Amino acid sequence: MHKDEPIPVYCFSGLGADFRIFNKLKIAGVQMLPIQWSMPEKNDTMRSFAQRLATQIVHDNPVLLGVSFGGMLVTELVDIVQPQKAFVISSCTRRQQLAPWLRAVGRIGLHKLIPYHRLLQFDGLNRFVFDPASREEELYLKRLMLKENDIEFLRRSVHIIMHWQRRTSPDGIIHIHGTADKMLPLHPRKVHYAIRNAGHFMVWNRAEELSPIIRRHLFDSGS
Repeated sequence: MHKDEPIPVYCFSGLGADFRIFNKLKIAGVQMLPIQWSMPEKNDTMRSFAQRLATQIVHDNPVLLGVSFGGMLVTELVDIVQPQKAFVISSCTRRQQLAPWLRAVGRIGLHKLIPYHRLLQFDGLNRFVFDPASREEELYLKRLMLKENDIEFLRRSVHIIMHWQRRTSPDGIIHIHGTADKMLPLHPRKVHYAIRNAGHFMVWNRAEELSPIIRRHLFDSGS
């Protein structure tokens, strides 16, 4: 790649979201490349689903950026595509970082009983989990979570998350998390950057704080 060409950054959105989740990030000198979701196979694991999505990556040593479910997929892809940098936002890099109640739900299979078509209509739950900070964000969430989701895609993706078996975090990941994340609460000392009072939706509503962190790791020597 020529030194004046933008750095390709492959973006993996969260469960129920699409590339628009990254629209507030402002990082000069990069080309944001959305990974398009495909329907997981019924027997897919996190690794096998990541491998299928990896066919969309056409650059050598790319940069990977994943949010929530997308961050888990990026974690698996670090071993597959050898990226120059990998950023995981509002996510986990191994199974033990999932909330205990989520791991318990997966062990006993309760996620198979979730009525997704009704759950997505529960505005109060979405507001609690994602903690939108404005009317604009709430309308975005409602449009995305309630109107544009494929129920079978959600069902299969949740199954993948609940049966994720990764036990160790790969080297080289830059992990950024919000201290007020209700969906995937993590101890601030276990991540590289803890964004104070930020929730699960921080890639959108705290983008002005995330953008310089990402840019620094991409362009500043020694980062």
